[in-house]
Amino acid sequence: MAGTLWNTLFSPLGKEYCNYYLILCAIAALALGVTIVVEFMNLVRNYRKMNMHKIVRGLTVILNVFLAYLSTRIMYSVCVKAL
Repeated sequence: MAGTLWNTLFSPLGKEYCNYYLILCAIAALALGVTIVVEFMNLVRNYRKMNMHKIVRGLTVILNVFLAYLSTRIMYSVCVKAL
């Protein structure tokens, strides 16, 4: 009984579950594109009021979203190659 429950909860999933990472990767890529456009628009629109704090904040947001995209892409690649 305990072994069956263990295998049910923690056994490897099938290759079809790799699509989960593909969907997350697509969402992260879309978010990255939107973030880059929004930050560029903020830079152009508020050029006179721009200071180093706002520039660093914008670059940090872009870096965060890029790292989310990169990690989901790596996880999808690992999932596809492993199965």
